[in-house]
Amino acid sequence: MRSTPKPHSTPRAKQAASSTLPTKPRGAYLVVDLTFGRPGIQDPFALDADTIMHSGTKYFGGHNDLLCGTLSIPPEREEAWLKRLHEQRTILGSVLDDSENATCLVRWIAEFLKSVEDNAMKSTVSAARHASLQDADMDWLREQTPNGFGPVLGLEMKTEGMTRRLTGLLDLFQHATSLGGVESQIEWRRLIDPSSRPTLLRVSVSVEHIDDLKADLLQGFESMLQPTRV
Repeated sequence: MRSTPKPHSTPRAKQAASSTLPTKPRGAYLVVDLTFGRPGIQDPFALDADTIMHSGTKYFGGHNDLLCGTLSIPPEREEAWLKRLHEQRTILGSVLDDSENATCLVRWIAEFLKSVEDNAMKSTVSAARHASLQDADMDWLREQTPNGFGPVLGLEMKTEGMTRRLTGLLDLFQHATSLGGVESQIEWRRLIDPSSRPTLLRVSVSVEHIDDLKADLLQGFESMLQPTRV
């Protein structure tokens, strides 16, 4: 397997089509991790993927009361793989119970997902990293993600001090190492990942009103310009 830069540090879109070519002729299975690309905006099966992993915690849960991931397989592999996957998950015990399954279903609504998307695109600033800002790559991006872009973006601050301070000045954005539920979150990656740049913030935008999110960021930026009281 090839070593790649950590995607959680800089949420930048990469072209997927070329990466499928080296694996398939050798008989390897192609597994696509769509933790940052929500269900519905991409179709890796169209690129000959064998399995897709989704974050149920972020996109199916909603209130941080659900911890799960999902595996999707194409219809042509259902007969050969579904029973084996079901047996393995049952034996290992890593399956959702009935209440968690109900939580998954009841929160799986298009309006929530669309709100996530709209907010993520509208909340970008000039010092942001997000697939929607990759103008030079837009030809293959629109083909690879025809239904929009993900809700996670990266913000670069001018200094490490500003980066650390901003997370404590916001009201709506909670500082946590998570992709969030129905609340937006912000994270100073350096705190848990020493290899991340000290000025990088990861922002996961959720369903709050876009004007409220903008106002929260604006007051945070303005607060950083005020003298620090001891």
